[in-house]
Amino acid sequence: MSRRDHKPVRSLLLAGDEYGSTFDSAIASGADALFLDLEDPYVPCVDAFLDQQRAEMREFIEALPATGAPRPFVRVHKFDTGRTLGDLRAVMVPGLAGVILPHVGSPADVIGLDAILECMERDLGLSVGSTLIIPILEVASGLSSARQIAEASERVNYMGPHLGPLGDTPNSLKYRMTASGDVVAPLMSHVLIEVRAGGVPYPLGMCLTLDYARSEADMRAGMNRLRDWGYCGTMVWDADHVAMAHEIFSPSAEDIERWSSIIELYDAALQAGEPVRLPGYLTMGGAPEGAADSGLVRPHIITTARQGLEYARALGLVDDRR
Repeated sequence: MSRRDHKPVRSLLLAGDEYGSTFDSAIASGADALFLDLEDPYVPCVDAFLDQQRAEMREFIEALPATGAPRPFVRVHKFDTGRTLGDLRAVMVPGLAGVILPHVGSPADVIGLDAILECMERDLGLSVGSTLIIPILEVASGLSSARQIAEASERVNYMGPHLGPLGDTPNSLKYRMTASGDVVAPLMSHVLIEVRAGGVPYPLGMCLTLDYARSEADMRAGMNRLRDWGYCGTMVWDADHVAMAHEIFSPSAEDIERWSSIIELYDAALQAGEPVRLPGYLTMGGAPEGAADSGLVRPHIITTARQGLEYARALGLVDDRR
């Protein structure tokens, strides 16, 4: 499978008793994917508690419906804890979509996990390459190596920076978060470019939309910032915010109709052997209907329309006839 054969993730919902959504509410949420956490939800995380968490998570993944349910991704412990392999042994079952690797500092982390996953897939009779990897960029070395990390494995379809006022990233970079998020805006843009250049089709904004979100308006503003920067989805704490994420990170019906019309006109012009001209209302700027024709169409407009329809098709918003 190529990277683009996997569906986009608009919403990665944190699920579990320590988060805003229980397992039951997470299944019913309609989220694209679930973030299931084995990485020290409590400190100290004693072995007996971790073993119980592993068993419960395995049972949960095995009980998920084969179709229609969010895809489960599990955050495991980082390698230097000595707990990564135990986590993987517990959750590597049919139905697991992928592994979330925290504290990624270099491509070697992803290459190492890729090798372990391939060995386990072969031993367990799972399809080789089926278990995806989401690297979390939350330390300075990882953030500065984003492109190389993105290129380290074909299993990496989703990744992005984990930025907020708390956690490992501000501990590593020593920034002070602001309500507007302007402090981390340059870093969000830079990492997005690196991740895209590394071939990752669906960059994820990790956590920025959660911080300082004291209202629905704050949450919407945070998600819109991520979408404006070019991210395809976000982590969300609460199942109630899944619908908002899908609205913001999905193309609108108007976008889909405009892209389809552009391609239809282009195909007709190609068959007739004539340059294509677009009515003004079909331009990328969204001019009102009745506006003057935009003139001869440059290739990037066709590319934008094709890519937009490809993304909408991956989300199941259009059928293969378009």
